[in-house]
Amino acid sequence: MPVFDTNVLLDSANEGSEFHELSSQHLHRALDATEQSYLPLNVCYEFLRTSTHVRVFRPPWNVRAA
Repeated sequence: MPVFDTNVLLDSANEGSEFHELSSQHLHRALDATEQSYLPLNVCYEFLRTSTHVRVFRPPWNVRAA
């Protein structure tokens, strides 16, 4: 059962990341699989917090985009 980490989501969302393609493929494979995947609430919070933070994500996303 796949459980996603914040970094996989951030790298998948960030087209400038060196891990973007690999993370995106991993995420899409898991979502297309027949077994359930899990996205813990704390990972959702961490993604939102990181992707909208001006000092971490360049350029930061607004809340709606995140």
